[in-house]
Amino acid sequence: LAQILVIREDYVMAEGYARDALARAHGNPFIIDILLQCLIERKKSNYLDLLEDDEVADLFSQLEIADRRERVTFSSLRKAHFYSALNNPLEALSWADAAVIANPGQVYAYAVRAEIKLRIRNDAETLRSVDVDIRQIQKLAEESKGLKPHAGLLGKLRIRFELAKGNVGGAIKQYEATSWNLGALRSKV
Repeated sequence: LAQILVIREDYVMAEGYARDALARAHGNPFIIDILLQCLIERKKSNYLDLLEDDEVADLFSQLEIADRRERVTFSSLRKAHFYSALNNPLEALSWADAAVIANPGQVYAYAVRAEIKLRIRNDAETLRSVDVDIRQIQKLAEESKGLKPHAGLLGKLRIRFELAKGNVGGAIKQYEATSWNLGALRSKV
């Protein structure tokens, strides 16, 4: 439920479910990651509060330990999200690159990296790199569960990509092509 609420961007409700889940499965890296995502999203409007939050620092420590124990790599992707929220895109991009290297089959690692790149600049080289990430997301989505679970994510990235290129007409076409199957996510896109 916490993960579904995160997708809907209801971070307050998601945080409650993540805390409940973490109380039942202490040290689970997946749940720690979701709770961290909620806290980062809720606190990102106040950089100093986020940077100095002891709970966030403690959760990152727990996540790194859990990553090593479970042989998973959630921490690099969440660090990318953290530094992006702190408006430090170069540090965020280095963590996003590490997340893609550690998780070459994870759609969200490429998505986070593409979003960070779009925030940094929109020169031709960066735009080509974002296009490669979007194509990789599409390929991974088609190979795994299909496109439907990732339609909103892909739609949002393609719209932002077209806008970064200065192609408003292309962004509108992407929105029209994607929005019909998004349901409640349509207004967010």
